[in-house]
Amino acid sequence: MSDRNPRNARSPGTSTRPRQAATTTSCRTRCTNSSHSSTRTSTAREGTQRRGREGRRLGHGNRLVKEIQKVLFGDATSATPPNLKIEEKRQALDRRLRRKFKHLLLKHELAPPIQAFERWIFNAQSSASAKQRKDPLLPFNILTEENLVGDLVRAGISEKDSKTIVKELGKESTSCVQELLDLEAKLQKDGAEEEQVVITHHATSVDVTFGKNSFCKLSPQHYTKLQYLFKKYSEKPESEFPKALLALLLRYKSLLGHGFQAALSNVSFNVLNREFGVDFECFASPLNSRWGRHCSAFLDTDAAFGSLGDFFGFKPWEGSFQVNPPFVRPIMEKAARHVIELLDRAQTAKKALSFVVIIPGWEECECWGLLKGSSYLKDKYRPSPYPTGIFFVQTEAGSEKWPVTERKIALLRYAMMSSLPKQSEAARRLRAGRGYSSIDGGGGVYKGKTKNKRVWSEANGGEDEGDDTKNSKEEREVEEEIDAEY
Repeated sequence: MSDRNPRNARSPGTSTRPRQAATTTSCRTRCTNSSHSSTRTSTAREGTQRRGREGRRLGHGNRLVKEIQKVLFGDATSATPPNLKIEEKRQALDRRLRRKFKHLLLKHELAPPIQAFERWIFNAQSSASAKQRKDPLLPFNILTEENLVGDLVRAGISEKDSKTIVKELGKESTSCVQELLDLEAKLQKDGAEEEQVVITHHATSVDVTFGKNSFCKLSPQHYTKLQYLFKKYSEKPESEFPKALLALLLRYKSLLGHGFQAALSNVSFNVLNREFGVDFECFASPLNSRWGRHCSAFLDTDAAFGSLGDFFGFKPWEGSFQVNPPFVRPIMEKAARHVIELLDRAQTAKKALSFVVIIPGWEECECWGLLKGSSYLKDKYRPSPYPTGIFFVQTEAGSEKWPVTERKIALLRYAMMSSLPKQSEAARRLRAGRGYSSIDGGGGVYKGKTKNKRVWSEANGGEDEGDDTKNSKEEREVEEEIDAEY
């Protein structure tokens, strides 16, 4: 389940042609009545005008609403957008760093384990001190990282050689960050030239280019969605959209990994929203966010598209949230502790706060124990065949507002099971070395040497947890309901 296909991004609102800017269509309310009484017509007109005034007062563009959002979430729109030349350089340095990692493994005749590089970035940034956070993506002056050492040891490299590789990779990354800092200082001193971003629309894709080396491609649906989010959440003029778009795409293009999360299907999101009141993702990006506001890893590139920044700086008092962190142990553990801290605070204030936490079934991890042993735990669900835990943790007021019932669990179970890959597809992924190993974080290794492949039974100690994928009687009863409603 941790390697499920990414969820499809949906464009909110009415779809528009890719070459045209999104337009707002105003609709007049037509009042029809069999009576021609002027009094009733006047009353209807007044009601329409009153609703219009209320709508304008409650609209997202209203200053009062924006001030309230700033108090609740912070002024995310004030984040300084990145310079495109720096973002272009960062992506080039990221490619250089990946080549360095690959070269360090060549002498051991080993291809880079899947996601090992990305997990190293996440882990290093998660544990970095304030002085080490010189760059939003690349680690700075971090020469030891035990999780990457573990990945390499499991791949067949000795512990001593693994530590040497991690140290060399850390030195190269520090050098890359220093180059970025030097470029930033130079641009500030000399002044940046006018940056031109070219957007080219095709029948099935949109190309975004900058200079000779920067090129990104996205679907028309993603383009329309991001354009909508920019208009809704950014205070910048529409002319700034191409620059903001390219900065966002370049940043996420550097994160080449796949399968970091158990991405939910649209039906599963609908169940979470309608049954548990969830309308906010704590770990998302503008590219895959389900709802408008969300938390993401990069405030500087994502704020213009609705991001409120890092989840660990997000401190809501009430509401219902989905927490689906990257399947990286330090981040999951940090997320679990943050969730419990927020629940402690909300419980004291008697606020309705609820979290649906989705993590892999690594019961030996600290995050699993924290959530399972929490006094706020109302229920947990573990779908199969891919071990994943879904924890429902709530304050007392949250439990009353969004109760967790067997019927709701059945609805969610059916929604998630209906989107799982078939057994034959899962077997093909395992044979290709893209398994769902609980040891290496679902990554396995690239298809290559037989000795480097991970098989499911070996990764789980040769034990078969059995087939519990069959729906219960209650689940079968709600299948028709969920098919009709969601």
